[in-house]
Amino acid sequence: MVAIFDIDETLAMTFTPFLTYMNKKNGTSFNRFDFTTYDWSAVTGLSFEDLFKEHITFLNDFDEMSRIYSETGSEYIINQISAHDEIYALTDRDPSGKAGAEYLLDRLFPGKISKIIHATSDFGKYRTPKAEIVKKLDAKLFVDDSFDHIKQSLDAGVNAYLITRPWNKHEGIPKERRLKNLFQLSKEIDRIYK
Repeated sequence: MVAIFDIDETLAMTFTPFLTYMNKKNGTSFNRFDFTTYDWSAVTGLSFEDLFKEHITFLNDFDEMSRIYSETGSEYIINQISAHDEIYALTDRDPSGKAGAEYLLDRLFPGKISKIIHATSDFGKYRTPKAEIVKKLDAKLFVDDSFDHIKQSLDAGVNAYLITRPWNKHEGIPKERRLKNLFQLSKEIDRIYK
């Protein structure tokens, strides 16, 4: 069995550095609290295609990746789990961003992430539902910042948790399935691996 974590805004705090990058490039001044929806186009006024291209460029820039830090508690939790189980990263990043993802995870969690799985392909045109992937892999644990991914996973019987972010804080996930940070998983990790 395996524990599975999303990368962006779950294991690694990528959104604010991306906004800094995007603001500098476009002469805008967005901050993370402007994003109360997953629909970045609605907030920025940029097309999905333009945002996707900017995001992929950012995610493949190793200099930009070096500015990204880990989510509070993620190193502790990853070390706890890796003593007992494999850890996979499951991302909606397009596979064209694989090099950036590998660099980032190797820098933040050296030797701890066994595999990176891309749920998206062909520049966002095709997507396998994350719930389908985590169920098929019989994950002991799944953590993501997407309401939809966590809701679908919970509905499929997966032990899943939503890490709270401005874009999901009003979504209907039970309080006991929400995390402010990954330190809050400590008791669950103890329960799973005893």
